[in-house]
Amino acid sequence: MRVATFNILNGRVPTDQHVDVAGLVASVKQLDADVLALQEVDRNQHRSNGVDLTALAADAMGAPEHRFVAALAGNPGATWIAAT
Repeated sequence: MRVATFNILNGRVPTDQHVDVAGLVASVKQLDADVLALQEVDRNQHRSNGVDLTALAADAMGAPEHRFVAALAGNPGATWIAAT
């Protein structure tokens, strides 16, 4: 079993900060993981064009199930609070 962890930086490309969905999909496929833990994941956030990045990664790896569990709630540029 191959387990991986991946900080996806909200799906953004570090050099110019745009969201690269195709690049994220290609990277997840390249990991070839059976279990993948993601950090800095956006779900329905404006900065990532409203994409559910967890679902996108799960589809890319052919995962039959996935879960999104927020550590923080809020919007970029606003106040963040711990998710409950």
